Amino acid sequence: MIFGLIGLLGTSTRGLPARFDSGVLQYAAAASDVNRDPQKCAFPDPRHLDEKTICKVGVPQKTSPDFLLWGDSHANALEPAVAVMAREHKASGWIVTYAGCPALAGVDRADNFIEFSCPEISDTVLKIISRNKIKNVILVTRWDMYALGWEKGGTETAREPFISFTTKDGRRLTRREAFAAAFQETVSKLRALGVNVWVVRQVPPQLVHVPSALAKAQYLGRDPEALKRPYAEILARNRFIDDVFSAAAKNYPMNFIDPAETFCPQQKSCLIAAEGRALYSDDTHLSYYGALWSQTMLEPFFKSLQQQK
Repeated sequence: MIFGLIGLLGTSTRGLPARFDSGVLQYAAAASDVNRDPQKCAFPDPRHLDEKTICKVGVPQKTSPDFLLWGDSHANALEPAVAVMAREHKASGWIVTYAGCPALAGVDRADNFIEFSCPEISDTVLKIISRNKIKNVILVTRWDMYALGWEKGGTETAREPFISFTTKDGRRLTRREAFAAAFQETVSKLRALGVNVWVVRQVPPQLVHVPSALAKAQYLGRDPEALKRPYAEILARNRFIDDVFSAAAKNYPMNFIDPAETFCPQQKSCLIAAEGRALYSDDTHLSYYGALWSQTMLEPFFKSLQQQK
């Protein structure tokens, strides 16, 4: 019954709040605390994505925007922080995020999870970057899912994600091989367009539905701190991804932003809550609060924009 009530609180708290204290309710509410920035992007049908329909944040641009954020639903979760930082630094930005499609050129979802074509989206993004001579691109994606699938012991039960990538000589690669080849291809194409590439390493993934787990711990009088995941586990999960990034960085100049530096202080365990509020809306996506809480990790990128002016 407790589990059922906590789950219900994750989607709606009307009718039951009086049964729980404010701490439980605040944790549980994070499940619906998703991107609610005043400038929240309304993404068009990918077939109609262009300079007119693309989401714009920050200050209006005179010619081309200062930057473009490209990614999947994890990029959308981070968008409120990007929008706030853009306004503060008087920068103009365009946003392209489609759930289920990574910021990788030519990668397709072979598991038929989504209704539209990821390669078509990436082709359109690259054309937009080229036409508008955009010089700075931030890539934000749930990298590990596309290369490694669901993490053992996690909460995901849907069909295993399955990506593919076809090389120039016609070979069809899948999973890890597809990810490694596509990341190299993506950075290569961006660099050929004169782009400064910034890659946001993945926000530390969790194995529990964070709002529910925190609310349950609070309700049962347990220490929410005990839910924090060890940094060593995060490092082990991301080892393959980090190797791919390192290999690409040897061939192409790029910059990295590592959320673990913010979320995993002293590299011991990784935060999932701050000031009594959940930093995640589920097991891997940042809550709206979590995005704003972590926005300072983007400071190096926005300072680099100022230096270009």
